[in-house]
Amino acid sequence: MAGHSDTPVAVSRTTRTSWRARGSRTTRARWAVRGSRRQSLLRRVRTTTTVLGMLLLVACGGDGPDPATHPAWIPGIAVNPAHCTQALHASTGPETPAEFLPITFFQAGHGWWGSGTDATFQLDDPTDTCLGTQSAWMRSGGTGQNTRIGHTGIGPYDFTDRDVVVWVKVDDWAHLDVLRLWLSSDEGDFTDAVTFDLTTLTDDALRYCRPGEWVRFVVPWGHGVPEPGTTVDRSAIRTVQLQVFDDNSGHPVRVHWNGLAAVSRSGNPFPHGVVSLTFDDGYATQSTEAARYLDTRGMRGTLYVLRSYVDAGGSHLDESQLRSLQDDSGWEIAAHADKATVHDRARGYASSEPAVVEADLRAVQEWLLARGFHGGAQFAYPKGYHDDGVLTVARRITASGRILINTPLETWRPSDPHRLRAYMLTGSTPVSAVTELVDLAVADRAWLILVFHQLESPAPVHGTTPADFRTIVDHIAASGAEVLPVGEVLARGRGESTSGS
Repeated sequence: MAGHSDTPVAVSRTTRTSWRARGSRTTRARWAVRGSRRQSLLRRVRTTTTVLGMLLLVACGGDGPDPATHPAWIPGIAVNPAHCTQALHASTGPETPAEFLPITFFQAGHGWWGSGTDATFQLDDPTDTCLGTQSAWMRSGGTGQNTRIGHTGIGPYDFTDRDVVVWVKVDDWAHLDVLRLWLSSDEGDFTDAVTFDLTTLTDDALRYCRPGEWVRFVVPWGHGVPEPGTTVDRSAIRTVQLQVFDDNSGHPVRVHWNGLAAVSRSGNPFPHGVVSLTFDDGYATQSTEAARYLDTRGMRGTLYVLRSYVDAGGSHLDESQLRSLQDDSGWEIAAHADKATVHDRARGYASSEPAVVEADLRAVQEWLLARGFHGGAQFAYPKGYHDDGVLTVARRITASGRILINTPLETWRPSDPHRLRAYMLTGSTPVSAVTELVDLAVADRAWLILVFHQLESPAPVHGTTPADFRTIVDHIAASGAEVLPVGEVLARGRGESTSGS
């Protein structure tokens, strides 16, 4: 088994599975139409989006779903609402055994073992549970050594056309170095294994999880990296290991586990994956460069508006350009922030009190609605920062929240619609890194959310050159992936029809 010091070998994602370029999608052709037919389509989209947006805002009121009526996607396992609030807010999970394949919830008699230098384990902990009556935890020794729990000779479990689901809680992210899941088709060892690195959840400012928070996290199979030179039989997983390394600073790290399962992709409405092209703040080049080129491809984007940038002159959009993006190009005009002074604080909304956050977010939503822009139910966290207070506000008054965590893929049925995972491009992002992610989304039938800011040459720090943007768009068009605004992806994932799709 590879140790902590091993350097992962880069594996071209396109070689893992074959895919072929596909022709233009119906959606693209429809949006390329000019004249009365296109205007008719746009009117239907605007009407549908208005109604949908208002319904979503109403649906997001209150403190989240009632656990008594929450879908029973874990047969026979009770959800502890006091400890598992994120799971209750997560997207509706599968409800049949055919869609949901439990591996363990660490209940009595689970049979897992623990191992590690200077490590401590409690594999039957009844005091802190998200699911059922007990969980398991492991505490590293603070010396940077491998700490792990595992189970050999299980199953076999068939992960064909399935993603991975974990229920996990980390007490102290600050001193966590590696958090990793191993799945192997060998019985008793990890010669043929695929690893899933969950450490990207721990970025200090933008991490997906809060310290001490139980989360239900869906990991796309495409995030897995096979051990070099090995072949994993995905249809027969027999050995599992959950692994932790601390940062060797003398501070132990405790990680709790309460579940591991496989979730089916059956019912996925995106057979070739889906890409959302999102644009932040409101720069003029998002109209003059991005929309102009997307129009030629019949593609539509989502623009998250920083209201005080509108009509500010210089490099920013004016209201007429926003209107054209929605009415002529079919874009979703969504909420980012109202005041730049609030948006630009060191930690975005997380630098402000919840009352300030709510006032600012409601102000931009009301501004959008008053002017006939219909995407205000969708929201992107300023700078991607989101603490408990910001999340609470977002859950109450929005339908979704996009973060900037740079874990490449989101699942079509998100782990949490208020923590949509996205990949932000910067001036130093190579085009090849983005096209590889597109190919992975197609192969994995996943959702890739890309984040753009300025489109200028030379590219600014948080920008992309127009030439690189066109290359990325051309690659998406050739890949066969569907391209939809964020709100429409979420609606399709819930089984709702969307006009123009």
